[in-house]
Amino acid sequence: MKWTQTRAARLVLPVTVLMFGIVGAGVSISSAGGGFAFGANGRGMLQGRGAFGGGMMGDGRVQTCAPASVTGQLVRFRAMDSGRMMGGAMMRLMPGLSTVRAGNVTIELDNVGFRAHELLVYTLAEGARAGDRAVLNIDRVSEVGSIGEVEPVCAQPAELDGIAAGNIARVTLTLAAGRYELLCNLPSHYRAGMWATLVMR
Repeated sequence: MKWTQTRAARLVLPVTVLMFGIVGAGVSISSAGGGFAFGANGRGMLQGRGAFGGGMMGDGRVQTCAPASVTGQLVRFRAMDSGRMMGGAMMRLMPGLSTVRAGNVTIELDNVGFRAHELLVYTLAEGARAGDRAVLNIDRVSEVGSIGEVEPVCAQPAELDGIAAGNIARVTLTLAAGRYELLCNLPSHYRAGMWATLVMR
């Protein structure tokens, strides 16, 4: 009996330490006006990952950067994924706002996932829904008709396809009133659920 309890304690302790480490890193997901908060500075999840080592979380990682402030409307999206858990199958593009004023807008992608992502902008036709685009045999959707794509704010490996984990990317566009689809078009990411709708009024 004593041996079983001791062994159980040895198993529980590392898990407890791991959970406190994650909480201490500021990883908190809460609803806030349709958006999500990740720690006090909005990027606690990124800071907390460093303790696990870059090898575990994937290559191409950059440090969280502090982009310059934006004049005018700024709409933030967060790219999220399950990393190696569940085979990395769960991926989401989470909007901070889903409706903004028509006109000049800067769209920002904060990659809080464990792998590279990207963000392209398309106009949604009348009656069309985000997430319904045909996926080609290369496991991407067609980029014909895309009206913009975010570019990384911080330096990252030039050969990397997409925005590195931990990086931030932006694009500034002038959008008329209407509905727009934003999506990640790296292989399999759109099919896995990385799309969102933005309404300009």
